[in-house]
Amino acid sequence: MRIPAAGVGVFTTLGVAALYLLPLGDSAGWLLQRMPLTAGVALATTIVTAVLGLGVAPLAAHHGRTLDRVLHGVVLGGQVVPALWVGLALSTVLMATPAGVSTVRYIPVMESATGWLVSLAIPVAALTLGSAAALARQLAQSSAVLLESDLVLTQLSRGLPAGYVFRRHVMRHALPAGASLLALHFLGLFVSILALDAVVVHELDPASLPAQNPEPSIALIAGVSVIVVASVVYLAQRAHLGFLRARGTAL
Repeated sequence: MRIPAAGVGVFTTLGVAALYLLPLGDSAGWLLQRMPLTAGVALATTIVTAVLGLGVAPLAAHHGRTLDRVLHGVVLGGQVVPALWVGLALSTVLMATPAGVSTVRYIPVMESATGWLVSLAIPVAALTLGSAAALARQLAQSSAVLLESDLVLTQLSRGLPAGYVFRRHVMRHALPAGASLLALHFLGLFVSILALDAVVVHELDPASLPAQNPEPSIALIAGVSVIVVASVVYLAQRAHLGFLRARGTAL
């Protein structure tokens, strides 16, 4: 598997320029403080979205319009109802329970790994459902077209197991579109959380901010986030395509 040296060099140069040549000031410290929570929420949400989407996609591809309409309704609901409202509703409900405070309050991973996972439950639940439905619908629509192809029908007519044919000849070709959707989801979520947090801090009275919680530069935070996350997404997509090509050549 070849890693594109030119692409790595370009993104590395941009990252170094953003981190060392730009006047970061207090934004660097602010970014490092927010990185564990932001990266944890974005990564956990993307993983749960991928698991749910991959689990529901085969069912939607085989059961046709009924489940597809359900997924379409969930996608529309996720777009119409802001995730912030869902998170606030879940927080309000959980605050009434005995363990509500520990569930809503963020706990650093170094303090307690279990508490860190529990504290991520609400944002992950609020941000996952609509995205998982969109991923499942995308994969189901791509899979439905591939299920009617001559190659798949020929393999099934030879008596090969339907599950093997679906994994080997359908999901393998439908996954690149889903991977792109997940990459965009992770990128948008990562930058949005940082930007929203920066806006909230910016709107506060500077005199009320503690010394260890400086005011960030919103534009700079968004720019650095896009560069870093785009670099990771680009390399991940290139690695995925290289893996598929190497596997196809070996077979």
